[in-house]
Amino acid sequence: MNNSSRKAERRDHPAGLLPMHLCLLPPIEVRARLLEHASRWTCLPPGSLTKSWHLHLTMLAGLGADPGTRLADWTVLEQRLTQSLGKLRLKPMQIELNHAMVWHGNKAVIVAEDNFGLRRLRDMLLSSALGSGMKPLHAMTTPHVTLSRHATPASRPPEFFESIRWMVTDVALVRSTPYPAWYELVGRCGR
Repeated sequence: MNNSSRKAERRDHPAGLLPMHLCLLPPIEVRARLLEHASRWTCLPPGSLTKSWHLHLTMLAGLGADPGTRLADWTVLEQRLTQSLGKLRLKPMQIELNHAMVWHGNKAVIVAEDNFGLRRLRDMLLSSALGSGMKPLHAMTTPHVTLSRHATPASRPPEFFESIRWMVTDVALVRSTPYPAWYELVGRCGR
């Protein structure tokens, strides 16, 4: 989607306030493995797979502010969050995606293996968000990669598959719109 289309969509969103997400962006070779894995699912509708450039591991979704927040206040909150995240320093950490399923709302996902490092990172991100005045607007979610938002009740992951791993060295802050889904990279931190 080009920038002018994105700007038009943004103006159409209530009060111009788009939800923020904290996520981990896999390198190109991992994105290719994720798409290969998704292609092996049964009953995923053709054309429903998440585009390669949108694949990410969601850590915290739907960060926002209280209803009624003005755009000027939102901009300040966003700046505070960016500054807070800029202070984070991450140690390289391996992510392992090893469990695939269909979630509520017909979302086909692959979930990260839970470990101390991932929980610690999530706690640090939540602390930064809350400290800046942002809060998750949705229930806390399990770290995952959405492979398709249009799975069917018959959609099934491959019975056996090799775990998908990569070394994480930073976190991305993105804005998004749900439909059509697009993501705008606001910044990266933790390097």
